[in-house]
Amino acid sequence: MPDAPKRIQRKRTKGWRMPEGAVYVGRPTKWGNPFWHAQRFVSRTASLHCYSDAILGWNGPQRFEELGEGPFQVAIGARCAFEFAFQGQIREAIVHELRGKDLACWCSLDQPCHADVLLEIANA
Repeated sequence: MPDAPKRIQRKRTKGWRMPEGAVYVGRPTKWGNPFWHAQRFVSRTASLHCYSDAILGWNGPQRFEELGEGPFQVAIGARCAFEFAFQGQIREAIVHELRGKDLACWCSLDQPCHADVLLEIANA
């Protein structure tokens, strides 16, 4: 039985190579978290809530109250662009393209990351 897909931290150290078959999901790929900017205003958790909501469905403005008024407006714009890029087929694309693959991002493995959201959806 193969190992479950996992998140891999990309590194800039000499000689490091991304494992074969792994998919880079950071910025500026289509899988990158368009809500990363929210971390400047609030928290990584709020940024991940925005990302998860963009994929799983809009939960209304109350979900984004933790962002505050300015970042809220930016989050709405980012969510619209994210949905447009996938033409409303976000979950289908995740499953089709990422199921069974390791996902690579720059985030530390001891911190939550949008790649965790993608792994959960892709391999449900």
